[in-house]
Amino acid sequence: TWAARPPALDGAETMAFKDCLGSCRHLTSAGTVHQIVMLGLEGAGKTTLLYRLKLHSCWKKEDLIKDLKRLKESGHDADAGYHYEEFQSGVLGTYGIWDVPGDDVMVDLWPMFYRYVPVTAVLFVVDGSVEGVRDHDKVVKTQSLLHFLLNENELRNAAFFLIINLKKKDEQEPVDAERICELLRVYEIEAQPWNKKRWKWYAIDCADITDRDAAWKTVLEEIFKIHSGLQGPSG
Repeated sequence: TWAARPPALDGAETMAFKDCLGSCRHLTSAGTVHQIVMLGLEGAGKTTLLYRLKLHSCWKKEDLIKDLKRLKESGHDADAGYHYEEFQSGVLGTYGIWDVPGDDVMVDLWPMFYRYVPVTAVLFVVDGSVEGVRDHDKVVKTQSLLHFLLNENELRNAAFFLIINLKKKDEQEPVDAERICELLRVYEIEAQPWNKKRWKWYAIDCADITDRDAAWKTVLEEIFKIHSGLQGPSG
């Protein structure tokens, strides 16, 4: 976990990221695309959520889960970096979601995604399965990263949503979302004046949602409300 900020990249690495993210900066500077960064440890459900939102009509839930699992287990993931997809909604207009990997290497690079892209919202996805909750080291690391990100200066004007991936249909005895909130010390966040106005948490099954679902529309509506409030009357 991070004791302070992650290690800085060298000049070449920084330039590579700037070039990589540059294609979206001109869009966000004009205010035409709301950028949402999705973070969380490996296996939390980030990529599943992204492609259920994007491809639910042509990539069935069962096939998506099997394909992503098979790709990861094969060890031959040709697309091991981030994923980016754009969407349209009535409330946000055009918005893009960055799905950033949560392995040890990429966690150190997370700040690059919010230092060079103006972020409207952060979705922090956590594994809500029984197995995930029982992994003490994973829970501790998740808690540390969550609280670190909430206090990052570059994200102070971004809505911040915790997404608890309960995977209800895969568990005979689903974990209580409130229990996960306790483990992550959510009560501390909700008591912080500088965070509670931009903070929400939702419990969903990342493999069982689409961009047409009421639950997702609620997430977008709350992002819009919080973002508008943080920007002020002229934002």
